[in-house]
Order: sequence, then C-alpha cells, then structure tokens
Amino acid sequence: MLAFLTSKVGLYLIGAAAVVIATGLVANHIYQKGKQAERQAAIQRSVTALRDRGQINNETARSTAEQLCRALGGVPNGTDCE
Repeated sequence: MLAFLTSKVGLYLIGAAAVVIATGLVANHIYQKGKQAERQAAIQRSVTALRDRGQINNETARSTAEQLCRALGGVPNGTDCE
C-alpha cells in the first residue's frame, strides 16, 4: 500500500484528492460568505420596511377619506370611493 502511494500514480491521486478538498473548502467559504451577506441584506430590508411603514401610517392618519380614495386610484363619490 505504501509503495502504491509513493508511486507516480499514487502521488497523482494524492494531488488530485488535495485539489478536490481545497476546491470544496473554497466553495464552502464562498457559500458561507454569500449566506451571511444575504442575511444582512434581509435585515436591512426589514428595517427599511419598518421605517417606511411608520411614515406611511403617519401620512395615512393625516389624510382625509377623499385623499385616501384618490391615492388608491379611486374616484370619490360622496361618502363612497369607486
């Protein structure tokens, strides 16, 4: 067995195995970095959505029924919005 590993073919196989392992480690590292970046982006989107929601709630609370109807694309018709 030791003679095979020290032969030319054995050394090529060991080299190929080392390349496969190194490639796997690099791919895993890149995957983890991407996963972390996506988590950070998701958190940033959530914070932005919460901030925007507060602003929208304030604007909605200050609007009249007619203004809300128009903002939603409707046409005020007395007390209804069509």
